[in-house]
Amino acid sequence: MKAEDDGVRRDWAWALAVPFILSAVLWDGWFSRVDALVLMGIFVVWLVIVIRHARGHSARSIHPENSGGGKVTSVKAVAQATAGLVLLVVAAQFVVYGGKGVAAALGWSPFIVGAVVVSVATGTPEMATTVMSRWRGHHDVGLGNILGRNIFNALFVAALADLIHPYRVKLPELLPSLIFGAVTTLLILPGRGGAMGRWRGFILLTMYGLYVAVTLQADLHARTM
Repeated sequence: MKAEDDGVRRDWAWALAVPFILSAVLWDGWFSRVDALVLMGIFVVWLVIVIRHARGHSARSIHPENSGGGKVTSVKAVAQATAGLVLLVVAAQFVVYGGKGVAAALGWSPFIVGAVVVSVATGTPEMATTVMSRWRGHHDVGLGNILGRNIFNALFVAALADLIHPYRVKLPELLPSLIFGAVTTLLILPGRGGAMGRWRGFILLTMYGLYVAVTLQADLHARTM
């Protein structure tokens, strides 16, 4: 994989900062609405920076011969994206109910179900997008999708859920996810020339298996205490 857009390194830095931001916000063990507003504010700053970069990139990429005939393509793209979002919302309902069934059957805590089972299900669309972009040679799309998803979920989705209903956080459960999140983000930093070797993929897969094992072991230990 090779990342060429300079925005990739910017988003990488933001994604690396996310675990530390969450640790600072949730250190007291309570996810309050004030915490959510702080995360939302940080997300808005990131979003503004991304939009400004996208507009600048688009302006540099426009050629006179390609200026016409884009309206139909744009409408089709919006329709496809809207249909996809609707299907995702419907699928999310099945994932939530299925996750509850897994928790009841295996005796896992809701956090473990979310971190292991639901995260795999909700991450499948991102995985498909990343694989397809890699096959088609759009390397920046795949890596940007991974980094953007992590930033969006941590700063916006978590904050939105907390604004609806604040809740207490068990930091010992959360810390492994934050630590593994920071380490894996370090591993996907593009090297010189934007290249990323296959060896990183093997290491990341191994780390994910280790993360699942550590998370399940921590939950088992908590239930036997």
